[in-house]
Amino acid sequence: MLRGLPHCQVFTGHARFRSAREVAVGEQILNADRIFINVGGRPSIPPMPGLDRVPFLTSSSMMHVDAVPRHLLVVGGS
Repeated sequence: MLRGLPHCQVFTGHARFRSAREVAVGEQILNADRIFINVGGRPSIPPMPGLDRVPFLTSSSMMHVDAVPRHLLVVGGS
């Protein structure tokens, strides 16, 4: 689906962040203000005691955050 979007390029291969705005995919270096890596995963909310009493983000809702949170704890991240 992404390959059919205008102004969207899809790169397939082993990728590694070189900096906050630079990714190497194989031998190719890509630069952008915003970089999205689609690994095909879906967010899962673990059954943690007390989680329902605090605000939390998933990998999907994190995409809508426009500022860096003061505190961030990542649970999982496999």
